[in-house]
Amino acid sequence: MKEKNKAKIKCLIFLILCFCIFSGISGAIRIKRERSIPAPLSQEQLDDIDISNASKLMIVAHPDDETIWGGVHLLDGGYLVVCITNGYNTERTDEFRRAVEQSGNTPLILSYPDKIFFMRDDWSDAKNGIESDISRIMSAKHWDFIVTHNPKGEYGHIHHKMTNALTVQAFNETQGADKLYFFGDYYKASDIEKAGVSVIPDEVMQKKLELCDIYSSQKRTMEKLSHMFPFENWKEYSK
Repeated sequence: MKEKNKAKIKCLIFLILCFCIFSGISGAIRIKRERSIPAPLSQEQLDDIDISNASKLMIVAHPDDETIWGGVHLLDGGYLVVCITNGYNTERTDEFRRAVEQSGNTPLILSYPDKIFFMRDDWSDAKNGIESDISRIMSAKHWDFIVTHNPKGEYGHIHHKMTNALTVQAFNETQGADKLYFFGDYYKASDIEKAGVSVIPDEVMQKKLELCDIYSSQKRTMEKLSHMFPFENWKEYSK
């Protein structure tokens, strides 16, 4: 009987310890998430950015998305490229600015969370701020067109999907542009023939690859998605 009681006590102590550890970790994550939400973009901050030469607006979730899914288009110049996450990450911010500026465009990177303790943030605390910032940027001027992630999030990335939803919502509410486009469909490397034939000239493709090389911190991602580099078949949004 005493042995059974000892076993029960040990089990109870173990459960209490597990609960305390879980509560501590959950609390730490919660605090980290709350502290990672930046103040919404102010009109003064937006006014400090020279968008006089930007007539087109691109909105992406992460640094490198603009180059992977739209690098060839960016080479035309005239874009304000808005990145929602990683403004707090100096390395990725530097890479983003260099890639956007090298392609002849204007960068704006925000500081909403990407990952918290190595786990992808669900933006539940950031959604309102992101929505407000996108609407403010979209209303800054009348854009020729806006482009963002497609509804499937390309390969299913939740941040890409949410960026699409928030951009579509702001587009319909603000009427800040004549047209809205989505990045093209994603195909696995084994199904790449379904993407059709690339129409990107070799010399232009080389310039896109040079932009991709700027992202030295994202070599694995670039290699994983390199089969999609020759395809930027954007699609126009229709209600």
